[in-house]
Amino acid sequence: MGATDARFYWYPDKAGSLEEVDLGEGLSDLQLNWQRFQTTSEAADGRVYTTDTGGLVSVRIVLERFTSVDTFAALTAMLIHLKRGGYVGFSENHTKAWAIFANNPQLRGDSTMRGTGATFYNASPTLVADDYLVISSNVPHSLFEMNKVSTFAAQFVTLDSGIKYSHRSTPVMVRWHGFYPLLRMPADQRDQAGISQDHRQNFTLDLTLEEDPAGIASLALLGDSGLRGSTGQGQSPEELLEAAGYAGSLTQGLGGSGTVSL
Repeated sequence: MGATDARFYWYPDKAGSLEEVDLGEGLSDLQLNWQRFQTTSEAADGRVYTTDTGGLVSVRIVLERFTSVDTFAALTAMLIHLKRGGYVGFSENHTKAWAIFANNPQLRGDSTMRGTGATFYNASPTLVADDYLVISSNVPHSLFEMNKVSTFAAQFVTLDSGIKYSHRSTPVMVRWHGFYPLLRMPADQRDQAGISQDHRQNFTLDLTLEEDPAGIASLALLGDSGLRGSTGQGQSPEELLEAAGYAGSLTQGLGGSGTVSL
């Protein structure tokens, strides 16, 4: 499942064009952690009751001992954006940076997915048979599973087998397993260094980010219009979040005066 041509995508100015950070090589490691939002209580008879209200995926991205100072400089600029509460996209392979939002809830046993083919950071991504996909629903269920591609088209994919869960919490996102359209730095981890160096001879990226359920939901509003690319057409994630009325968005401060509202 390894890949090359790993890239980050971000918007330094919410009204400006796309920036890409090409890591120039494959990752050293990528680790996932599935977090759940839960409250648990215990009754007098010893029975335990759990209320689960959703979850999200956190992603640890590691690139060890790279030597490009240009890559270090580009990542440093992006880290400031993340520490200010901004969003980034990431793909382990730029050519496979593909995702759609399913037109309908996806039910157990379904093996065909059709949806709006929003253009994220690559206008013509390509998948092939046996590539792994992630099918995930939004809160409150926040279900997550993987399957393989049987046949692929831009807005339609047939799976190798039927899905295991019934994904009823919309929007339901279907994406290449190594592509994360929208990530943020957790508020309680914004003191993480992100990049370390060994006597300025080489550098190591070790960055933990997480998906944003409300942000993912706002991306579904794109339909087929697409995020803003290098030409300046379309919208940035921050603009989408504000248009959706998401209180956690960067309401000002990215590329302008004022403070960041979180």
